[in-house]
Amino acid sequence: MRIFRNVVIEGLNKKPILTDIGFLKNNKPKPIIIFLHGFKGFKDWGHFNSVMNFFIQQKFVFITIFSPWARGRLPRSTRCASAA
Repeated sequence: MRIFRNVVIEGLNKKPILTDIGFLKNNKPKPIIIFLHGFKGFKDWGHFNSVMNFFIQQKFVFITIFSPWARGRLPRSTRCASAA
C-alpha cells in the first residue's frame, strides 16, 4: 500500500489544496474515489484514514481533498508544490 500524505497543489487564486493519495502498488488500472471534505478544519480527523485504508484494500485509488480555508487555516507541516 502506498500513501502520499500532505501533497499540496496550487488551486484557483493560488489557494493551496491539501491532498492525500493512496493506492495498492500492483501496476494494474484502478477506479478512483475522490473524497472532498473540510470537516471541523482538521484534515485527519476521526474515521477519514480508516475510510481511505478500506477503499485502498478494495483496489481503488483514494484521493482525499481537504479544504482548510473553510476555517481560514492550513496545517503548518505542509509544503507547496506546483501542479504540472
